[in-house]
Amino acid sequence: MEAGRQLFFLISNMNFIYRQKTKNRREFVFKVLEEIKEELRGAKKILLKPNIVSFELYPTTTHPEILSNCLEFLFNLKKEVLVGDGPAPDAGDSKKIIKNHPLKKICDEFKIPLIDFCSSEMKKIKTDSFQVEVSTIPFECDYIISLPVLKSHEGCGITSALKNQFGLLSQKERIKFHALPWKNLHKLIAELNLVLKTNFWIVDAIETIKSSSRATAKGEEESLLSSPLPSFSKPKR
Repeated sequence: MEAGRQLFFLISNMNFIYRQKTKNRREFVFKVLEEIKEELRGAKKILLKPNIVSFELYPTTTHPEILSNCLEFLFNLKKEVLVGDGPAPDAGDSKKIIKNHPLKKICDEFKIPLIDFCSSEMKKIKTDSFQVEVSTIPFECDYIISLPVLKSHEGCGITSALKNQFGLLSQKERIKFHALPWKNLHKLIAELNLVLKTNFWIVDAIETIKSSSRATAKGEEESLLSSPLPSFSKPKR
């Protein structure tokens, strides 16, 4: 079997990563969510956290098919699901972006709202080094699935799974930390993920953004990846 077209299942200290060189999003999403189905059954309320940077389409933001596939799988399990993100502060009016975004159409199909975190209630939380303002929505859920797109980033090098948590911050916090030295941004990303833990990621690298100009190019690997945090048990085999 050609290695680049296999699904990889790797475990190290209860970490596991699936990687598949494929363009079939539906097959991949259903395959990896099937692996954690028992964990999902035990969740009362699940948050799907796409990457909604702006009005721009994929690969700037999460591909609609990824969100649709996740919702279909979770609705088949009869789970209560929330979907939301906070657009970038420099992208424009967050309410207009959310209202007119292609991912809103997917949520409409499933008769659930697409939540604008920027307009939601906020609360202060403490990390080891910072006190920051975040949306209260994630605290309403006991399971979080993050749906980032692999992209380059001026300060971080890449933006992917961990950086996707930045959409939970208030806009003023995001402006502040992008204006400070990049080392503070790196530190906050790490610490934010220790406080607001994501249970599972599905990372889309079929197409990537490889420069700050947002020029797009097909990802060299044409891959989809997924992984949970170490603190959660591996799926039953």
